[in-house]
Amino acid sequence: MGTVIIRGGSRGIRAKQLRCRWMFAMSAPSRSSVLRWSKLWHRSWGQNRLDGLVNNAGYGLYNPIEAVTESQLEGLMNVHLKGPFFLTQTFLPLLRDGASIVNVTSATTRVATAGVALYATFKGGLEVLTRYMAKEFGERRIRVNAVSPGPIRTELSGGLTAEFEAVLVSQTALGRVGEPEEVTRVIASLLTGDGGWINAQSIEVAGGYII
Repeated sequence: MGTVIIRGGSRGIRAKQLRCRWMFAMSAPSRSSVLRWSKLWHRSWGQNRLDGLVNNAGYGLYNPIEAVTESQLEGLMNVHLKGPFFLTQTFLPLLRDGASIVNVTSATTRVATAGVALYATFKGGLEVLTRYMAKEFGERRIRVNAVSPGPIRTELSGGLTAEFEAVLVSQTALGRVGEPEEVTRVIASLLTGDGGWINAQSIEVAGGYII
């Protein structure tokens, strides 16, 4: 694998694990900032072709629907849906034919959990966008898939408390929470020829969460 752009938190995704040369942590959701960043990237590293793009930015919010504010909605929308949309649009001309895009979504799009409706709504929107990207980019043989993690030991929303982890373990068929590296390995396979015939899919990496 060659040059891959990773947008968002990179603590659980390592360039070495993805077998790529470059990794860039990005969180800017606005189109103008993405354009500025892409020009800087091109000048600084002399890269003019991308092999892959991973939309991984995200943060959690626990709030029932009746208490959600407009600013909370806009914040989650900017990071989870607007950001991936415009980042992909901006870097699309730089993606080589046959490249791969991976959008990181969430098992909350399948399992309804009180308090995370807003987060799940925009992750669900990203899953829909994944299929449309695959449809529209297919002429260039660019594959687009979503990876949907379940309970994973990350720092999202402050990390896992012992009590919350015990609940998640009880709801997971394999009897534990996952590690970031287990999600990374799936992303890596989709970015390489190993996943060459996988397209427009959402792959849940969750150890059998609530089945």
